[in-house]
Amino acid sequence: MNDILRKINKNILKNHELQKNIPKFMNHISNKYYTYGAIRMALHYYTFYETYKDDHKTWSKEVLKIVEKLNKIVYDNINLEAQSEKDIESRIKDIDKLRNEIMKKMKSLIVYTDIFTNYEAVLNRVEYRFKEEDLDLSSDDDLARDILRYIFDSQDNVIINDKIKSIIGQLPVRMTRQRYYDIIKDSFKHYIGAEWMSLQSYFYTLRTNAMLYKEEGMEKEYPWLWEQKEKLAQLNYKDLSKEQYLELEKILEKATEILTNETEVYYFLQELVNEVYAIVLCMPYVGAEGNYQKEQVDASLNIIKGISDLFFSKDEEFKEPSKEIIEGFSKIEGIQEELSYDITSLEEVLYQIDTNHRELVQDLKKDKLLNGLLLSRDLLSSSLFIDFHEVKDDKKVDKDMLDQEVDKLINDVAEFMEGHDRLLGRAVMANTLSVIPVFFNSHKEVMDYVRYSLEKCNDKAEKTACNIIIREMIKEF
Repeated sequence: MNDILRKINKNILKNHELQKNIPKFMNHISNKYYTYGAIRMALHYYTFYETYKDDHKTWSKEVLKIVEKLNKIVYDNINLEAQSEKDIESRIKDIDKLRNEIMKKMKSLIVYTDIFTNYEAVLNRVEYRFKEEDLDLSSDDDLARDILRYIFDSQDNVIINDKIKSIIGQLPVRMTRQRYYDIIKDSFKHYIGAEWMSLQSYFYTLRTNAMLYKEEGMEKEYPWLWEQKEKLAQLNYKDLSKEQYLELEKILEKATEILTNETEVYYFLQELVNEVYAIVLCMPYVGAEGNYQKEQVDASLNIIKGISDLFFSKDEEFKEPSKEIIEGFSKIEGIQEELSYDITSLEEVLYQIDTNHRELVQDLKKDKLLNGLLLSRDLLSSSLFIDFHEVKDDKKVDKDMLDQEVDKLINDVAEFMEGHDRLLGRAVMANTLSVIPVFFNSHKEVMDYVRYSLEKCNDKAEKTACNIIIREMIKEF
């Protein structure tokens, strides 16, 4: 960051000559976001092309359609300097539409992932009914001691709580449903007075983990996954035969492969869409104030254009990136890290402008630019799937509102439990208990829970599976 920009930052933070410094600052940070977005996209688009070459034949038709839309958007938006403001706004709408389409796909994948995670947990618990080998497993006491040693070998409460949650997700669940419902209810006690949006986010997490959430159209987007989900829901896992188990094992393997591949590709696509979105947002303001590292930007855009041309090549075989493309990376090496450091400092000032000087920005007729910068900040953050169209609700949670919503959740969970196999119900209980805040108040309560879970589990196959899975977790750590 140069001295001029540092001085502008200090003046804004001191409320000094804001009418002059705020417009200068916003032009400077536009340069930074534009350059940062272009460099990141060059790196990611190249990697995506290499991945596409190797794996695209395994991708779904829906993914390939979105890849085609993305490449069209990239191609149309590489050289926009001469385009009108109206044309840029039209293209931003197209980018936003594609971004929302990807987000919808990801929401369905998240729901399916939670569903099949629960069924995988069930199959893990019955797996050792059908294996004849005699495994030398540790006693309940030995395993309990090792679990507690694993959990409390750190002084960091965040690490300890994460370990407790991961262990709870794998231990046999041996508690009454009423005790489980009480724990779930109690996990909401800190939400009184909190923002309504944060409460809804927590409800969403619990509902997806409890298999209560359904994304509109998900049965049509992934019909095979939906069909298998319906099939799995009808089974009696207590009396499962070996043949049924082997068939379900294959179903879960295929479902896991589909979900893993689709999720990875959509993460990649969202990253690229976010980057081109930020580039186009900042493009009208680039160069209005100071330098914007034109050499690095040009190198990045040349890489993007080169990769775009490769995607649209009519050759049957995908070409390797040219020497010119590869050499372009030497011009941007190390720049991303420098920009990231600068942007972190600048975003503190951007926050102050948004929070304290909105009225002045409007008087300066710079509110459109400010909104674009705030959007660029989010687009280039680590939170890829921020919903920009979510209706913001600033209301606070009161007790009556909370009780009503929690009672509805508990009733829905109870209804699910009544309508499904007991082993699936236990998997849901373990899955939800692993995502709520830790509900123990002392080391002794943790120790008692671990010992009770192991001692009260009389299902040899389930205990064997838990023993092996937990031992692997401890070993990996």
